[in-house]
Amino acid sequence: MVTIGAFGFLLACVFGSYLVSGGAMAPLIEAVPFELWTIGGAAIGTFVMSNSMHDVKHTLASFGKIMKGASFRKTDYVELLSLLYYLVKLA
Repeated sequence: MVTIGAFGFLLACVFGSYLVSGGAMAPLIEAVPFELWTIGGAAIGTFVMSNSMHDVKHTLASFGKIMKGASFRKTDYVELLSLLYYLVKLA
């Protein structure tokens, strides 16, 4: 859920700043599908070329787990930050 909110914030900042600076949205809206197609195709092609077929199949099989993200809790982050603070003070 945080990822969706962060993505919405990202889009609002990028397109909001573009609109405030006087940009027209019509050319952007027309170009978006082709830009996403180009970027997505390049990303997928690069991924397939740079990994073995075993890795590609394993990634596709684990795609749901990848998108779900880690199951860390707030206490895990607090513990890590405490350790980092201790190590910085020690140095």
